[in-house]
Amino acid sequence: MALEALKGEKTLQELATIYAVHPNMIALWKKQLVERASMIFEKEGKDKEAEAAERTQDELFRQIGQLQVENEFLKKLQTAVWERTEAIEPEHPELSIGRQCELLGVSRSTFYYRPEEAIARYGVPGIFNTVKGVSSPLMRFSQSWKPMEYRSVWIV
Repeated sequence: MALEALKGEKTLQELATIYAVHPNMIALWKKQLVERASMIFEKEGKDKEAEAAERTQDELFRQIGQLQVENEFLKKLQTAVWERTEAIEPEHPELSIGRQCELLGVSRSTFYYRPEEAIARYGVPGIFNTVKGVSSPLMRFSQSWKPMEYRSVWIV
């Protein structure tokens, strides 16, 4: 339609009647054809599209590589927290310590915590200095439930 309008053999109104389109649309298409006709022969437009597609492909390949590295690392996730903490590799070439902790579900403070250093710095916790230790409050708690005929108390 735009080519026929550009040729000028028929009026816009006649073309609109033939193709059942509003004359303003034909005028708009004709204007766009005139403005962009030179782009048909230019190679630049295709280069930009190819370059954008290549950038997208490179980004996707990078993401696939990252996900493969993380997937291999996540195979270590099916263990206890202390085992996951030991599985963190500070010298890993592609995953930072923070990212490894995030992937394994371990807080960074857990990774950096060293109990020997804490005991050396602050001393043994006071509860270990008592004779009964932790069991004392639990025994009192469980004795308070005996009149209610509970046999044991589970603390979760």
